[in-house]
Amino acid sequence: MNTTTKVSIVIALLIGIGLIWFVIGKASVPAPEETAAEDTGDMSRMLHANSQAAGSSVTVETREMPDADVWVAVQEMRSGELSNVLGAAKVLPNQAWVTVPLLRDTVSGATYAVVLYRDDGDKAFDLYKDSIYVDFDSGERVVSLFKTL
Repeated sequence: MNTTTKVSIVIALLIGIGLIWFVIGKASVPAPEETAAEDTGDMSRMLHANSQAAGSSVTVETREMPDADVWVAVQEMRSGELSNVLGAAKVLPNQAWVTVPLLRDTVSGATYAVVLYRDDGDKAFDLYKDSIYVDFDSGERVVSLFKTL
């Protein structure tokens, strides 16, 4: 076997493993339920996003944040499932409000989610390496839905 063939096999294996990781990761994360209220935020004791104007950033209220390194990510909702991450911001202890800059603007009339993630120690947000934060009191992940105006 020549070097080109070996490299091709390694790349194919890495792509295959990445696809399996992606599919299993999406399947293991159930989507939050959307309420019928005008403001779809769940009033989590840790995280809340009010309905807000569509645009290039999202403002999130943070309360009772843990001392651990955490991120707030803004994610699209598609067919009731968490989808693409539009942006993420680091949350500091005792920080009451976080503005999350987005890579792509939100659109008017859509539902989005703000989701709390625990940093894996590298101080950089990574959807696949950082774990979804779970509230130890309720056993539920910390998610708040909101609508854009």
